[in-house]
Amino acid sequence: MTVNKAMSCGIIGFGAFGRFMAKHLATYFTLSIYDNANERDVGTNIPNAHFAPLEAVCGCDIVIYAAPVQALENVLQDIKDKLNPECLFIDVCSVKIKPVAHVLNILPKTIDFISLHPLFGPQSGRNGIENLNIALCDVRSHRGQCVTLFLKEKLNLNVIETTPEKHDRDMSYVMGLTHMMAKVFAMMDVGETAQTTRTYDLLLEMVDMIKDDSDDLFLAIQEENPFVEDTKSRFFDAVSRLQTRLDRKQAEIEKT
Repeated sequence: MTVNKAMSCGIIGFGAFGRFMAKHLATYFTLSIYDNANERDVGTNIPNAHFAPLEAVCGCDIVIYAAPVQALENVLQDIKDKLNPECLFIDVCSVKIKPVAHVLNILPKTIDFISLHPLFGPQSGRNGIENLNIALCDVRSHRGQCVTLFLKEKLNLNVIETTPEKHDRDMSYVMGLTHMMAKVFAMMDVGETAQTTRTYDLLLEMVDMIKDDSDDLFLAIQEENPFVEDTKSRFFDAVSRLQTRLDRKQAEIEKT
């Protein structure tokens, strides 16, 4: 896979991450974008990128699925007979086991497939993506090494090769736990104060990076990862045990 602007790359889904990704890829590929929301006014400021019908996007050399994971199965059914048989299909879903299974079950076996998860987004990557992490599952392709080199040498990313199961187990804590904690903190509507510690500032930084994420992404992290339920159970069990200790200590103080 030679990287040049003559190579076409199709993007299905042009939400916050799709737009963010397109800005970084437009330097290297001719981009065709499809989004059923038809947000055509949003993409006009990205050089070398244009909106196109789904059929045209599916005819590209590389096709990237960047829409919500909840819609993946239906989209795959729609595009399975439209895809260029020699294309490389890539998803950038935040979970892996279920999406990978859908792709393997639905798309023709002749289509190369690599599953990526950029471990950053528009907020955490707003000052640049150099040296940020991206997970790569080379599920069914002959182009894994080339994709890895592009991610490392062109985008300057730190590539972490993994499997769908290992990815989801790790993400049940890395994303499942942190996004849940950030949502809880945001819902508490804590007021601003100048009296902060470095630890508190880091907490606010985490919340700021996540607070604008879509509900689709949050639900995907919490509901589509098969290991998150155990992570949540362990978290709330730990909170309950901590509350019990505090209640017991308070009871001892009140007796004195």
